[in-house]
Amino acid sequence: MHHHNEKGERLYFFFKTTKWEGELENREPERCESIGWYDVDDSSIEILPHVRKAFDLMADGAHYCEYGFEE
Repeated sequence: MHHHNEKGERLYFFFKTTKWEGELENREPERCESIGWYDVDDSSIEILPHVRKAFDLMADGAHYCEYGFEE
């Protein structure tokens, strides 16, 4: 995802996994409050708007998108 906001532009990469071994580890605790496995369809989970957009587009088969460039 090519993302633009008032702080500038960023590139984000999202990956879907079907298999995982090991334990999750938060390696940026100063920037990230928690880490875990979540159901992306659970509406009670707070997800940043650009991340929600990426998840929705991935579910539709998209591989690239731009977000936040609308005038």
